[in-house]
Amino acid sequence: MYGILKSSQNTGADSELAASFSTPLSIRSNVPGYSHDSISLRRSSSSSSIQRWEIEAEISPTNDNADFFIHNITNNFSNVIYVRMPQLYLGESDSVQRTTPVGAPLGHKPLVSLSGPFSKGASILSAVGLTTYNFAKGEFIKFQGDPKVYVITDPGTNGSNFKIFPSLRINSPSGVEVIYGANVTMQAYYDNASAFGITYADGIMTQPGVYKLVEKL
Repeated sequence: MYGILKSSQNTGADSELAASFSTPLSIRSNVPGYSHDSISLRRSSSSSSIQRWEIEAEISPTNDNADFFIHNITNNFSNVIYVRMPQLYLGESDSVQRTTPVGAPLGHKPLVSLSGPFSKGASILSAVGLTTYNFAKGEFIKFQGDPKVYVITDPGTNGSNFKIFPSLRINSPSGVEVIYGANVTMQAYYDNASAFGITYADGIMTQPGVYKLVEKL
């Protein structure tokens, strides 16, 4: 399950969620920029190197949603919250092993780390540790020490030469752990258009509604 976490702890356990996401759910990439057409209809455009993820999702209704009620009224839109980043569904056709190794924490996959130092601005990276697991196109990942969430645009081969978007925001030394799967946590804010409170439907069942969350940069 994916959703809003009670705290920064994210081992993949459902009990760590203050609220879970349901559909409709959208994940958008916000890159500020503009485009302009001249009188000859030639287009010029410019965009920023800054990028953030924005999630808009229905919060699953439940008979006991006190955790979410307390979470959203106490954090409002000014405090950092933590979100278990939704991952794209991967069907059987994908050659990706997503089982948790015996003895490993729930949601934790084999340890994967960067194979060498990579500089800020790099978008093609390599990692070691992908013996029973391979990245998938469209998968969200993070790097230890960097709060930014990235997406795999090309999985490469066995961890070699995989591509990410956006490009690295900070320098990453060799051996930095790659965080993936259900362990990817996005630091975020509630959007300031979100309603804070709770709505009741069908007696005691709560229907929180749709919330928008924006990545903290």
